[in-house]
Formats: sequence, C-alpha cells, structure tokens
Amino acid sequence: MTTNDERIKILSMLQEGKIDSSEAGRLLQALDESAKPTAEEARSAKKPRYLHIKVTRIMDGKSIADIRVPISIVNAGMRMGAKFSPQLAGMDPEMLAELRKSDEPSQIIDVSDEEDGEHVQIFLE
Repeated sequence: MTTNDERIKILSMLQEGKIDSSEAGRLLQALDESAKPTAEEARSAKKPRYLHIKVTRIMDGKSIADIRVPISIVNAGMRMGAKFSPQLAGMDPEMLAELRKSDEPSQIIDVSDEEDGEHVQIFLE
C-alpha cells in the first residue's frame, strides 16, 4: 500500500468515527516519519552516479565533447578490463571506488593542452 493510500484510509477511518482526530494526527505523523529516508539511503542518494567527461576549446570555450557515463557501466568496464590488464594501464581500480565514497562531486582530471587548444575535465557527479 502506498503512503497516499494509507493516508486516505486514515482519513476515512476518521470520517467514519472509528478513530478520533488526535489518533488520526498521530497515525499521519507516523506515516511521515516512516517515509523519511534512512541515513544510509540519504548518503547513497548523494553519491556520484556519473563519470562526466568534458572537452572544450580553450580559445572560445566551445564544447567539443560532453559525455556522462553511469558509474555502474564504468565499474563493469573496470572489472572486465582488470582481467586483461591488472593495473588498467597504470590506473588503480580502487581509486574510483574511493572517490565514489565521497558525498561531493570529485574532480579526477583537469588538464589544458595548449598545443591542441583543448581543456579536458573528468569528474564524478
């Protein structure tokens, strides 16, 4: 039963006289409390969900590439890649896992290539 259905049932019981207004208030408040996310749910909701790759031209700031990849796909790719190259060409697979534990977006790479005139940013959001 959804929270709205439960609210309607409580209000119907109040209307029918099966419960009084104070009991209805207490039940509605209990519903509100049970609908709040737990501390763990709140933390996981804030965790970065995407690896964002952004490439812009330095000269005019025009976007060359703007790619968002779900973390679940990145994790699967890293696991698959680890089978063929344990260090994933020098990248520590644990680094991404540690960055993902943070509640805030994390900058991984922020590089400007003056020769090619490109600015590359890779971050978790």
